[in-house]
Amino acid sequence: TAALVRLAKPLAPDHPMVVAADSGWYYRRAGNGALVSPSEAVPSEPCDAQPVLEDVEDLLGRLNTVTSLGATGIERAWTGLRTEAPDGVPVCGADADVPGLLWLAGQGGYGFQTSAAMARAAADVLLDGTVGPWCSRETAAALDPGRFRR
Repeated sequence: TAALVRLAKPLAPDHPMVVAADSGWYYRRAGNGALVSPSEAVPSEPCDAQPVLEDVEDLLGRLNTVTSLGATGIERAWTGLRTEAPDGVPVCGADADVPGLLWLAGQGGYGFQTSAAMARAAADVLLDGTVGPWCSRETAAALDPGRFRR
């Protein structure tokens, strides 16, 4: 779940993203407001996923208690269905057993933050067979779907 929220006072343009020590929530500047998320991962059957507004309102209460964010209301909230790999690391690469199959999955709730890099990695694999030099070999190996066959 994520929401764009109004603030009593806009955050500075260079305000950092803030993440709870337990990863239970985060927020970052978004225009004159903030993008907030409770960082939850609730198992669900396939459905038309909708945000639980009470959960977002509870998050705003917590944020206003433990930060100086100053959230005053919800502009828009959304949620989505997502996948996660067993090890929690996204998957991007060719399937060794199924010619022509490219895996691009497991971005969890971070897809809107990681989608540009993951799309570039997928395009590299499709066009050149490997992730380009902009990405470290260690990271490319960590994304490889073959890691589940070892």
